[in-house]
Amino acid sequence: MKAIESPLIGRRPVLARDPNVMRFQVQQILNSHRDKLINSLLKDVPYFLAYRLGAKATKDELLEIESKLLQLKKRNVNIDTTYHSIIDQVKKKDITRLTNELFYSEIEELLLSRTITQLKLQKDSFQGIRFGISLEDHTGSVIF
Repeated sequence: MKAIESPLIGRRPVLARDPNVMRFQVQQILNSHRDKLINSLLKDVPYFLAYRLGAKATKDELLEIESKLLQLKKRNVNIDTTYHSIIDQVKKKDITRLTNELFYSEIEELLLSRTITQLKLQKDSFQGIRFGISLEDHTGSVIF
């Protein structure tokens, strides 16, 4: 029997033998994992921004970010692109162990999309360089 182990939702069996049904089961497990991760992020969005992105946001920006995170929860994970590597692992292994990196990457990509980067996030560190974004400091000067 195949299973997916998640640090957030525990071990979940993948019982299907049909590849299409298996993909659906994996998608549901990944949705549950991502939802749990987003729920934990929503408890302290400012900390997440500071820790992962080295950024601060205004009250209005925080509301926009929270809204985007809630919208993401309503969508299924994309197992054909973003999460295809997990599908491959499930096919090859009896137990697939999830980490949060792919999920964080998806969330960061969402938050650093054009609508969010147009907001004036204040940069605390140079971590934003790896995303190729343009952020402004508190004076409105572009720092990246």
